Amino acid sequence: MRCAAKAAASDVSSGNGEEGGENARQQSTDLSVLPTGAKRAEIFKNLERAPEIILLHEDSQIEEKGLKARAAKYYMEAGQLFINMQYPAIGEMRSLLESEYADAPDPEAMRLLAKQHSERTLILRIGRTVVFALAKQLNKEWDQKALEIASSPESLSMAADNFSDSLQNVRRDIGRKLRTSRSISEPSEEAEVA
Repeated sequence: MRCAAKAAASDVSSGNGEEGGENARQQSTDLSVLPTGAKRAEIFKNLERAPEIILLHEDSQIEEKGLKARAAKYYMEAGQLFINMQYPAIGEMRSLLESEYADAPDPEAMRLLAKQHSERTLILRIGRTVVFALAKQLNKEWDQKALEIASSPESLSMAADNFSDSLQNVRRDIGRKLRTSRSISEPSEEAEVA
């Protein structure tokens, strides 16, 4: 009898027993686990997958997908994200970086870094916006219409246009790779906006 009392006390202290009719320890629920033989509901088919990113460089591809003057378009059913690599924000960021690092010792390397960082920043900002919109599918307050608005070409274009938040990290990386500081001779756009 004494052993049973010790075992029960041990179960309660470790969270295995019940205390006051409730579990002393809450177990987390893993929503991605399916019972044996169960099928995933239609609404959850694309939740666990990141979108397939397809970069469009040619005018004909951009026109075909209806991305003229738009940064990207996400097709929820297919899980595909088409990104317009001719979107003006890429050129604006690239020009800004090239002017800031105009005195770099290796101009070709600087131009290549400015191009790579501009494109990568746009892709990451748009991709992150789509992933956050997809995550809202689990929120009961977000209906299908709200999800479509959040991942619309207009919303994705606004996310791409707001690249100024990414500039500090981009400048740090380019400066580290070029081992130079950006030119202070020209005032930055941030100072003009403020």
